[in-house]
Amino acid sequence: MNTIYTKEQANDLIKKVATMYGFPVEEGINGIFTVKYDRESWVNIRIAPRLNVGKSDIKDGKMIGIVYDLVIKAEVCRMGGDSAEELFEIANQIKRGASLVDDLQKMDISILEVHHA
Repeated sequence: MNTIYTKEQANDLIKKVATMYGFPVEEGINGIFTVKYDRESWVNIRIAPRLNVGKSDIKDGKMIGIVYDLVIKAEVCRMGGDSAEELFEIANQIKRGASLVDDLQKMDISILEVHHA
């Protein structure tokens, strides 16, 4: 079920879920939080807004209430491991990342930005 939030509410939700899985967040596209990625990460999780014209409010050719659906994607971004212990750590990070993506995708998050004419 799709829920429409303010940007602040969506950011709080993203941060809460990401933290639950042990991932830090940072500000991303249009001020929307995304999972922090660095060169040591084994999984790259991206959260990006996609304009939803059908849900947006347009009056006199101007967008008054703009709705963005959040698109959550992930990829395994590097491979390797020198020991069984390291491979278990890598597998754990990938599993946590997959669970995070699954939870956020199931939430079907949208953001409403209101612009006054």
